[in-house]
Amino acid sequence: MDRSVVSEGAWPWPEKHPDTSARYRSTTTNLGPLLFTDYAADLARRIATLNPHRVLETAAGTDIVKRALLPAKANLTATDLNTPMLEIAATKFRSGEAVEFCTADATALPLDDASFDAIVCQFGVMSFPDKD
Repeated sequence: MDRSVVSEGAWPWPEKHPDTSARYRSTTTNLGPLLFTDYAADLARRIATLNPHRVLETAAGTDIVKRALLPAKANLTATDLNTPMLEIAATKFRSGEAVEFCTADATALPLDDASFDAIVCQFGVMSFPDKD
């Protein structure tokens, strides 16, 4: 990493360092499952006991909980503020699987009230822009 960029107070964004985006994708694809798989499995087991037909996942990221929920045969809608993370998640599903992706702020969802049987959010609340 070019330490002069960091010492100037600038973060090495992709436009300054094109390889940053690839490193980010690699980290979220490989580190996420290592850190969150057990939590995702536990959350999925709890949600599965409700036998939901429509599940909303907010702050979905790269698909840690959604993948674990898929065997429950529920229709899943995954939202996240970060479109590139949803793009990574979308690559993990086959055509025809009941999953929709929507770039959205979890604190202002563009979805109808009462249209889901369950709503899950694994660790995303810490990333909400407005936590109030």
